[in-house]
Amino acid sequence: MGSTLFLVIRTVCGPRFCCSDLLGRRIEDVAKSEVNVQRTLAWLDSCLSSHSNCAIGSFPSSLKSWNQPFPTRLIKITSRGDELKVYLHETVSGSQGKYVALSHCWGLQQIITTTTSTFEDRKADIPLSALSKTIQQSVTMTFRLGFEYIWIDSLCIIQDSGLDWEKEAATMGLVYQNAILTLAASTASDGQKGCFFARSKQGPSPVEIKYHDSNGENVGGVYIHGRVLSLEEELSRAPLNKRAWTLQERLLPKRILHCCASQLYWECQTCCLSESGLEVPPAYGLPPILKPPKKNVDIIKDFQSSHWNWMRLLDVYSQRALTKDFDKLPALSGLASEFAKRTGDQYLAGLWRQFLPVGLLWEVKDTAIAQRIPNRAPSWSWASIDGRLGISRTPLRNIKQLAEVIDASVTPLGLDKYGRVATGKIQLRTKVIDGLYCSAERSPRWVAKPDLANGYYRLYTLEEQKEVIGYCAPDDTTSPPHSRQAAMLIGEIAESLGKRVIDKFAVLYVEAVPGSEYTYRRVGTGIILSSTRCFENTENRILSLI
Repeated sequence: MGSTLFLVIRTVCGPRFCCSDLLGRRIEDVAKSEVNVQRTLAWLDSCLSSHSNCAIGSFPSSLKSWNQPFPTRLIKITSRGDELKVYLHETVSGSQGKYVALSHCWGLQQIITTTTSTFEDRKADIPLSALSKTIQQSVTMTFRLGFEYIWIDSLCIIQDSGLDWEKEAATMGLVYQNAILTLAASTASDGQKGCFFARSKQGPSPVEIKYHDSNGENVGGVYIHGRVLSLEEELSRAPLNKRAWTLQERLLPKRILHCCASQLYWECQTCCLSESGLEVPPAYGLPPILKPPKKNVDIIKDFQSSHWNWMRLLDVYSQRALTKDFDKLPALSGLASEFAKRTGDQYLAGLWRQFLPVGLLWEVKDTAIAQRIPNRAPSWSWASIDGRLGISRTPLRNIKQLAEVIDASVTPLGLDKYGRVATGKIQLRTKVIDGLYCSAERSPRWVAKPDLANGYYRLYTLEEQKEVIGYCAPDDTTSPPHSRQAAMLIGEIAESLGKRVIDKFAVLYVEAVPGSEYTYRRVGTGIILSSTRCFENTENRILSLI
């Protein structure tokens, strides 16, 4: 009584012919049942043979013919009587085959890893009982699916070797893309929780009402189910999706089996299916980062361009957690590497050369607390800030770019050019003005900027603060900005406010670097009303941002 009930119809045509609110099958009582193993294999076989969007190499493919390059190391699984034997396998350069990849949360509990001191031992044998529950179940499921190799980061990367970490992080994109399947332990907050959860017995049990055709033959049934969570609800709550590293592990694979609390979900580049028969859009809630770029299209004006999607992803990524704050860029390096291959663009510590100077206009969002992390990235890179970040798209689509990019470069800190950076500089031909005065108190929303962190700081031309000419939104919200500000011109935008159109200069607020002429660090972003004409009597110069 009081439970939500709805009707679920199972048809011979499959769930796609049902309303998206209906379930098409009974959910298994045991997540790792043989029925679910066979269902996963059926999904996998269908994807390999009929989904051209999911193909790598030859198409169509099959479970037998799939053959992709191996990573440096894999966990090999063999049977030893009724038990499984697992050990670390070093692959031969150029070798190919089939393997599964695991996406999981390590959590705070200590799990078995590979280190320089345990490397040789791991190659001899890894006791299955010594592994975390999540890894044990992923190994067992891999074997039941008929595969003998699985890639697990904690075991296949030498954890106390910085050199090995850099080398393997640089190939992370290929590791997940070349896997025949990725198992996502979505609901597990740590290794002790496992991949496959006991199904809840709360609520009414499913009831099947059989129906017959005109000849009296049983041809199916109508199910009455208690409500189950949607994929959107499952993944929004999933601990796996709170971690920064796992974002690229969601976007890079061709196929994912999401091991959620209520049921299993299949997600590939073509469709998303469920144990219950529900079909939903793939990559739910995430922008299609790796879609082929359009030709002869202005990537600034096209909101659906890959570059805009990258900036949209910033809002998602910046809210995810990292154990080590210096992993801000490495945790995206696999995705950045694949993005660069598709677009041919130059990567600049989280930004892209072709999207400059607009890409510099990222900002702190909502009521977030944001803080600059010293020495992690150049001041112009969003990777230098911890906090919820994003970029305002609507007024920027028609921006008149007034800053010209002269040069842009970064120096990697190690081997991975998409990972940590030592230094970075962007040279712009534009204007900078100083002598602006910033209020000491935040103000509520103004000039159509309701999403700025904690409001904004009003900007004046005179110390007496008689006329507001714009706003300043600092990158670091832990302390008020300096009373005196300098603004670097990026572009001009026209924004409609009801029947009015307001012209505004989009600017970066900067501070001069002592001892370096025309060299600045970014401290915030914002706008200055064009009607002030404050840049009118200022000459263009080549200015450096570091």
